Amino acid sequence: MLYKHLIREILDYLFSHIELNFIENENYHQFVVTLMLVNKSWRDIVNGRYSRRITISAESDFKQFLKIRKHSNVKLDIFILNFYKNLPNIEQYISSIQIPYKYISWIQSSINISTTNRLELHYSESKTINSMIEGVLDLEKLTIHKVGNFGSASLQKDIPNLLKCKTIKCLKLDKSLFSDFELIAEIDQLEDITIQNNNNWEGFVKYLIKLRKNGNTNLKSLNYRNQRNNEHSGIIFKHIMDTPSLTSVTIDEFKIDHSDFIKSINYNTTLKILILDDSTFKNIDKSLIICNSTLQELKLNYFWELDRSAEIDLYQSWSVASNLREFELRSYQTVEMIKLKELHPNMTSILFEIITNGEIDTIPGHLDKFISLIDFNLPSLSNLKLYSLHDFRVRYYSFEPLPFKNTFILLKSIQSNNYLKTLEFDANMDCKLICDIIQLHNPNLTRLSFSGVINWNFGDILNHLQYNLSLESITLKKQEPRETIHEYFQYLCKLIELNTSISKISIESPVISDTNEDDIILFKNTLKLHSYKLQYLNLHNCSHLDSLISSFLIRNKFDSI
Repeated sequence: MLYKHLIREILDYLFSHIELNFIENENYHQFVVTLMLVNKSWRDIVNGRYSRRITISAESDFKQFLKIRKHSNVKLDIFILNFYKNLPNIEQYISSIQIPYKYISWIQSSINISTTNRLELHYSESKTINSMIEGVLDLEKLTIHKVGNFGSASLQKDIPNLLKCKTIKCLKLDKSLFSDFELIAEIDQLEDITIQNNNNWEGFVKYLIKLRKNGNTNLKSLNYRNQRNNEHSGIIFKHIMDTPSLTSVTIDEFKIDHSDFIKSINYNTTLKILILDDSTFKNIDKSLIICNSTLQELKLNYFWELDRSAEIDLYQSWSVASNLREFELRSYQTVEMIKLKELHPNMTSILFEIITNGEIDTIPGHLDKFISLIDFNLPSLSNLKLYSLHDFRVRYYSFEPLPFKNTFILLKSIQSNNYLKTLEFDANMDCKLICDIIQLHNPNLTRLSFSGVINWNFGDILNHLQYNLSLESITLKKQEPRETIHEYFQYLCKLIELNTSISKISIESPVISDTNEDDIILFKNTLKLHSYKLQYLNLHNCSHLDSLISSFLIRNKFDSI
């Protein structure tokens, strides 16, 4: 028996730690639902605080929704596109709704959306936004997409209800051209803003200036797509970096002076995450150094315009120990591994991309670099991923496995590492080597993922997985050659039955048009007996079985009804 005060303390703990990202929502969901099944006191109290989110994207989803016996605490995410006026009364359940512009007038006359807290609008007239917002009482997230090429609108004249709304925390604007953009600063409770395809760069800069002038401390996250305004990139970037409340920034299509970038990084002490997509540096100066010790994530996703030497120098330009956690390294970089380890002792995750520009004979040397990352044996480094490419645009497709010089060295490095929890290979791996990795039984390694398996043999995989009691999650995709669908279900059900530690299974099935009834019965009976072990199960190519999996409170690729 759980006492009521203890239940409330557990819930408060869970909610607070989810907000701090210490607990994943999916783990919270599984814990709450499982305990609801076995403890009445927990169920009685949680029932009032716990809600399920269900996505409705087709009329068939409504039919499934209506089959649910209890609709209490069910929240609907609605995409209005294929529905008609004879829909059932669902207003009381809607918490999120997406509305294409041609349906707005019908929605306004047919459905009461006052309880919605997330609204996505596709509009052709600004007045429609104003009227839609007016009817929503506790709007927290608003997404606005402009349809058509009409001119700019005025927030103050055309959409005053947006400025009056005191509950919005997240705002996304796509192609929305407001002549008085800076007035968005009056929505002082805003925490997250995304701006895409916005040509009014001056209005955006005025918005940031007004934020600082008002002393706003609520805005934490900014996502800004520059839309080829490269001549103004430096001004925009400077004002973004001068906004002290921001902790997470993603910018797209920027061209920034290298010196200005380094100065901004060194000056800023509040930003935790900085992501640059499709952006480049100009006037590169390799002598510049970085002395930032507060930034935790710096991702530079470049394309062909990149001067690669700038990217090489960036991670090695620190003059003090950084606080960076996540890294994306590319094989062409002349990174000194020992220096990398010394400058960034707090790294938790590394994505290592093998980019050869078609020079296949260089791959073994690049794989040695990857093994050296495993040999770091850093207490903080828990996640390591290998991704293999021919060049920037073509994945390394081949019917041959990755050519490691010596697989024994790879296996020895994995076995000797005391801290890695997740190891991912998005590259062709020989099935025998995968079996050897599984057979290591490294007690710290709880998640393995392989996308691209050559000489696939599910029977061998099963024989090795069933005895590995350290793994909690296994992913196997893009396997060749394939077994029959009947053999697949035989092996999968045996794995679920025999292994007691793996709770998350994602093993891609053969591509099929239909499933044998006997296989479905076997699969269903296996889930009846062993579903308590599983949190997640994804078959990839058997979407017709998703609802069966969900009926056992097991998550798959999406939350189905």
